[in-house]
Amino acid sequence: MTALCDAAEAAGGAAKPSGAGGGDCGIALLDAETPRDIDQVRERWATAGVLPLPVRPAVEGNEE
Repeated sequence: MTALCDAAEAAGGAAKPSGAGGGDCGIALLDAETPRDIDQVRERWATAGVLPLPVRPAVEGNEE
């Protein structure tokens, strides 16, 4: 979880562990306009054994 957070924060993003006991998963938010930074984060995660799960917000169905 430290590697997940450190890599995202080094790229100007934000991250935090989640789950009981210090976390068994984490979330990272990165600027979609900086693909090079995102690639660097993915490389650091791969080296540390972090497995990303790409998710995106739903474009439709969130209107009020």
